[in-house]
Amino acid sequence: MVSSSGLRDALSQHFGFSGFRPGQEAIVRSVLEGRNTVAVMPTGAGKSLCYQLPAMLLPGTCLVVSPLVALMKDQVDALSAKGIPATFVNSSIGEAERAERIQKLREGAYKLVYVAPERFRSPQFLRAIQGTSISLYAVDEAHCISQWGHDFRPDYMQLGKVRRALLPPRTLALTATATPEVRADIVRVLRMKDPRIFVAGFDRPNLFFQAVEVEDEREKFREVLRACRLGGGVVYCATRRDVERVASRLAEAGVFALAYHAGMSEEGRRRIQDAFMAEEDAVVCATNAFGMGVDKPSIRFVAHWSLPRSIEAYYQEAGRAGRDGKPALALLLYRESDVRLQQRMIYGSHPSRELLHKLWKSLLRHGSGPISASPKELADGVGSPYEVASALKHLEKAGRLGRGPGGYVLLRADEPLGDEVEAIAARRRHELSMLDEMVRYVHRGTCRRAHLLTYFGEGSEEECEGCDVCVGRPWAALCA
Repeated sequence: MVSSSGLRDALSQHFGFSGFRPGQEAIVRSVLEGRNTVAVMPTGAGKSLCYQLPAMLLPGTCLVVSPLVALMKDQVDALSAKGIPATFVNSSIGEAERAERIQKLREGAYKLVYVAPERFRSPQFLRAIQGTSISLYAVDEAHCISQWGHDFRPDYMQLGKVRRALLPPRTLALTATATPEVRADIVRVLRMKDPRIFVAGFDRPNLFFQAVEVEDEREKFREVLRACRLGGGVVYCATRRDVERVASRLAEAGVFALAYHAGMSEEGRRRIQDAFMAEEDAVVCATNAFGMGVDKPSIRFVAHWSLPRSIEAYYQEAGRAGRDGKPALALLLYRESDVRLQQRMIYGSHPSRELLHKLWKSLLRHGSGPISASPKELADGVGSPYEVASALKHLEKAGRLGRGPGGYVLLRADEPLGDEVEAIAARRRHELSMLDEMVRYVHRGTCRRAHLLTYFGEGSEEECEGCDVCVGRPWAALCA
């Protein structure tokens, strides 16, 4: 076993750090000892080091499953700049390049290889990497495994089967936001026997939590503009339209404001991210597409223009403020209309039984050939184009639709819809219940910090010095 001084030497040699952040060393030791490990660490606590350092100290290759294609490239670029052989295999590269990288993986050319969970849909890919020397199987954003988490992704459900096929000597699952129930799901789905579970402190004492119920959009804007006096920050919005509108109004008020959302080109998003990182007082208005992999310690505030859909999403996003340990503000703005907006988005993302059955009947009428009709064309008599597009995605994930050169292809057309519909309804109910919990947080009459910590299974005193309920609004003093 590597000594403490040996670990620090390796940390300095490979990554240039003089010491570990809280919680990192214990997790690294657990991995090096060959233990299956679950690590729950707050945003900005340094999760990636918990598999990157063991990868350098263990023989073979660390296989990292990550859902974020852009973040994979950022991490590989950063590792390569340190002289660490790393690569990624995902949809952003061509078939020839993928084949070359897989061959190099088989030859042991890399210490770390990042893959998207969707890659394991291909039996050929799994067969290609079986028998390679994988020393560590790391699953990032592991909360995506749980149907009861805030960001469930069906492809993550296959990662337990992947683990059984690869038989890695150790597995590490990492996440920033997981309730006790979600942690249990991670262990179950990954089939981890007797894992060590590390839950780093969720408390961020330097963050001041405030929720403000506002009358209208003008009052929202005044609150955000006041927060901008603290310095650079992030304003999260629920829609792209709000992103553009809020950024424009802030710019008119003299704030160096940027807009970021998934509707922009990859180059445009990269340009905005670089500008935000370079300018100390920059304020970026964004959907939840922004934030993963953005490590700017000096963010002085995170404001939510719209009510988030869950406490997990809220705490993860708010936690991007104040990573330098200095005082920072987590500001949540709230109107009753925000709840209705989120409810509409949840129902749109998880269509009703009636719509799914109508759509399936409509698809059956197209026969066995490719279905080239667009969601807008298929929506006639079924529902809105947005709902139909969402339903098509669900049916594809459930294995009832495939993609052919001419469009969608029906699969198992002779079987009526059943479990797929119930699974979508269950997910819709759960997301609505998470939204209800978010509303309870807003209206809470006791300590907000205690509410958050209790939600994540960490005990707390019932009052603090860092939320509006306990001590009023002292965050304004930070502007001085």
